[in-house]
Amino acid sequence: MISFPEEILLLALDEHSGTLKELPTLALPYALSGAVLMDLALANRIDTDVKTLTLIQAAPLNNTILDPALATIVASPEPKPIEHWLEVFANDSHAIKTRALAHLTETGILKQEEHRLLWLIPTRRYHTLDNHEKTEIRTRLRALITSDEIPEPRDIVLITLLKACNLLEEILPEDEIDRNRERINQLSKMDLIGQAVARSISEIQNSIMSSMLYLS
Repeated sequence: MISFPEEILLLALDEHSGTLKELPTLALPYALSGAVLMDLALANRIDTDVKTLTLIQAAPLNNTILDPALATIVASPEPKPIEHWLEVFANDSHAIKTRALAHLTETGILKQEEHRLLWLIPTRRYHTLDNHEKTEIRTRLRALITSDEIPEPRDIVLITLLKACNLLEEILPEDEIDRNRERINQLSKMDLIGQAVARSISEIQNSIMSSMLYLS
């Protein structure tokens, strides 16, 4: 099973251009940050309540995406709020993204291609070699959203993160999202870290809008 950051990146990847889709400001960094924290929570390394994130186990997971974040939490002298760690790992999201894309490439899910922008600036593009993972994610989440099935913890997390960064349209067409809005909202209220991600992204967007109105 691939990690949450990898699932987020697969759904955010434009299959035609090989680059990540344009999302709301800082949505992807905060979604990747929340994804790492949720993987650590499901691996029984951390726990959270409405105020604080607490370390449970310090043992590494032998995972190149999650272990650097776990080490950072282990090094903290005291428990801190979820929002603190969301910001810390959002600031480190480039490294998280790089590690996740590298792992997806190593496992044969993506193919990395080197390009040059204006013949000078090196860039990387990623194209899908094995579409099984992406198809499975879409099928699984679509079935959950459009039914009354009891959700698995992983699916609750992913729906919450996708909702927070405007990627639900990768799962369902817009009209189906509208029809299932109540179910989506219900599912996304089940996860504390996902709610914190959504709050952080919303606050950032509101701040940007306020600044634009002030400047105008």
